[in-house]
Amino acid sequence: MRPKGKLIPLAEIKQPGGKLVKAWAFEGDYDPSKLLSNKFTMEWPKKSGVMQEFPEIDRGGWFPIEVAKAKLLAGQTGFLDQLVSKFATEKNH
Repeated sequence: MRPKGKLIPLAEIKQPGGKLVKAWAFEGDYDPSKLLSNKFTMEWPKKSGVMQEFPEIDRGGWFPIEVAKAKLLAGQTGFLDQLVSKFATEKNH
């Protein structure tokens, strides 16, 4: 994905399991059906000794904030809160 538009950095969030997640947003149009994900490698099935690759992201889409919050992992909804806050701040200036 190569977004065209202004990138909006978001602060990283520490997940309940300790993993740090970084995210950003952008202003512009993008067809979510064209989203390609990076992949990660893990042993699967567990304790099998077989390493397999899986996409980090299974699909993308555009949703109203409340719908997006319901679709995200609870530990990642803070990214949406940051985005809403940034737009509210820009709107008031």
